[in-house]
Amino acid sequence: PDVVLLRDGKRVECVVVSISNEVLYYNVVGRDGLQQVGLHRVMTIAFGAPRVDVLAQAKMQADEKRQAEAARQAEEAERKAKEEARLAEERRQAEKAAEEERIAEEVRRAAAKREAQKAEAEQKAKEEAEQKEVVAAQETGKGNAVVPAQIASSESWKDVVVTKDEADVKGMLFVDKYDLTLTQSSNWSRAKSDEMELGATIQLQKRAVQRRATHLLIKEVEFKRTYGEPPSIHIVGEAYRKRN
Repeated sequence: PDVVLLRDGKRVECVVVSISNEVLYYNVVGRDGLQQVGLHRVMTIAFGAPRVDVLAQAKMQADEKRQAEAARQAEEAERKAKEEARLAEERRQAEKAAEEERIAEEVRRAAAKREAQKAEAEQKAKEEAEQKEVVAAQETGKGNAVVPAQIASSESWKDVVVTKDEADVKGMLFVDKYDLTLTQSSNWSRAKSDEMELGATIQLQKRAVQRRATHLLIKEVEFKRTYGEPPSIHIVGEAYRKRN
């Protein structure tokens, strides 16, 4: 049999069955049942027959297990570190791309704004030049000024669309505003309101076409009839032009 010598001096004759990290399992000679004792109480083990040093083997196995666990933890930590580094790099690249796109968008907007301002300035200069030519032609009566065809035509004012709905001129280019009061002659003292409004509207259309307007928005119409005086109409309108 094997002999287990405990630290308290007790000597146990037995057959060692197995040894774990903390417990020694054995069978006592002449008794039934598996017994156990903590390794911290064991001082030495003398085996009755040559065999592997189970204590050393158990210690080696425990060391190998600890080393394997340490290696696994180190590998897991390295994997997590690499994953965090990869995610951080992806975030950095995404932020860099977003910043570059933001800057590019600002550049595009600034360029578009400059182009719009340039086009608006050119259009305004063109309109002012044309208006000066029209005024010069009207004042001199010589007809030697260059007048746009749509203005020169005596019937072109009919092409100006008249509306009282602001939605019809939404998005168009504002051209001019008119505030006009017309008083009818005595021959028209009995003129109907709709006839007076039509006459006043035509006056605004003729003014609007000289500014190359395409639409006329009627903002306000007010009729005045005072006893003993000819009727009058006060009309307010705004001229607009379709954008190219």
